[in-house]
Amino acid sequence: MNKQTIVIGMLVVGTFALSCYTVISNDNEMKNLSRQMYKLKQEQSTVANKIDALFDNYSAIDNALSFYEADTNMNLEQIRETLLVLDELGTTDTMLMSRLERIQDTQEVQGQELLNVKEEYSATGGFGVLTGEIALGKVPEPIETPIAVVEEPEPEVIEEPVVEPIVYSCPRPDRSVDFGSFISKIPFSRDTRFSVAFDIQNQEIVNVEFSKRLNSKLTKAVVKYLDKSLTKDNDVKDCSLPFAIEV
Repeated sequence: MNKQTIVIGMLVVGTFALSCYTVISNDNEMKNLSRQMYKLKQEQSTVANKIDALFDNYSAIDNALSFYEADTNMNLEQIRETLLVLDELGTTDTMLMSRLERIQDTQEVQGQELLNVKEEYSATGGFGVLTGEIALGKVPEPIETPIAVVEEPEPEVIEEPVVEPIVYSCPRPDRSVDFGSFISKIPFSRDTRFSVAFDIQNQEIVNVEFSKRLNSKLTKAVVKYLDKSLTKDNDVKDCSLPFAIEV
């Protein structure tokens, strides 16, 4: 064998050995890559399961919050309605107390007048002005001399005509005055119904009372409407008008 053949054989053996090493190395790398891919797939599957669990928890929390929000809104609406009813009752109680106070004042005045009449009646015994002799219980001594009795004519009693007070009825609003023009700039979210009690004295509307609590803009608008639409020539008391605002 010559040297050239030996060199070629060594090169062939080296190349084969290198190829085998390369193949084995690539196979090991492929196994390592396969193991890493399998591990990554397992980690991805674990992460996906955790994400699904988090999404389920989020959905459950969102549903619970929606339920509690709806329940809270319902409770707030009930509280709002209860407060409105309480406001109406409070306003009604205030109106009733005001009228009871007026009735009580009238009864006190009438009671004082009756007491004065009673004292006057008790002082005279119902017979008018008493003479001194009758009051002291003296009996006049009989006189035998005949006494001429002169009957004096009874004074004519002139009955004065009884003037009955004129009672005026509460005025009605003028239909040509549009109530909507007074509340056109006030926003309303729901229908509103209420009534207004008032008196008219000296051509002015006084003692205005509402059946429920309203915002200041609406109360001012109602008072302006009453002032423009009602006739205030006569004094009247205990007037009332209903109002209904539909949205």
